[in-house]
Amino acid sequence: MHNMFVTAVRLKFMDINAVPEAFRADVKKELGIEDPVIEQPVETVVEIPEQPVEEAPIETTPTEVTAEQPTETE
Repeated sequence: MHNMFVTAVRLKFMDINAVPEAFRADVKKELGIEDPVIEQPVETVVEIPEQPVEEAPIETTPTEVTAEQPTETE
């Protein structure tokens, strides 16, 4: 079975991905097929020093005092 898969892949009758999983590693080894190494991007972490948070002073809005008095009707 192993030789059949090696020959089929070598003669391009079969793709290596079509080889059953149980035989795939041996077929790749015999044919010298290496899995491509996919490079993962390296993430760099830049630490930003903590900066103190300055709280803005709370401004109060003055309330208007009205001079009008409610009128009473008799």
